[in-house]
Amino acid sequence: MERRGVKNKTLHKCLRASYFIGFPCGLLFIYGTLLLIFVGGADSILLFIFIINYAIPTVGLCIAFLFALYFATKVAYTALEKENSIWLVSFKYSATVNIICWGTFILLLLFNIDKEVLMFLVPPVLMCIVCTLLTSVSLGLFMAHQMSVYYNNALRLVAPEE
Repeated sequence: MERRGVKNKTLHKCLRASYFIGFPCGLLFIYGTLLLIFVGGADSILLFIFIINYAIPTVGLCIAFLFALYFATKVAYTALEKENSIWLVSFKYSATVNIICWGTFILLLLFNIDKEVLMFLVPPVLMCIVCTLLTSVSLGLFMAHQMSVYYNNALRLVAPEE
């Protein structure tokens, strides 16, 4: 019973860290990407096409991001329990977040565009791959390390060394 309570507290600490660190960083990345497109000197007609096609999916991506952080933290915590390496935990965390977010983005995009214009799917698919790889070695690695610290501290509380 004691072990289960410690596990729940540790999982909640990991979830808090994921939301307090991962959510602001993710929103800054989304905002920075949009700002780069607007400031980058895009032609006005291209900017208009971008806004028309990607506005609703971008909002969906931001909302899905909240759910993705929750599920990714649970996946990472389970990987820590199975004693996976920190790199694998980081990859699982990042892949879960990005697949949920970009999957939502792509689904919403499919509902908003004509079936003949599938070229609009190329950038989100590439972004999913690139974001998964980059966050696995940056923010995902930091989050995996943070969760690992919480998990190892909880293990020491449950079974103190003699």
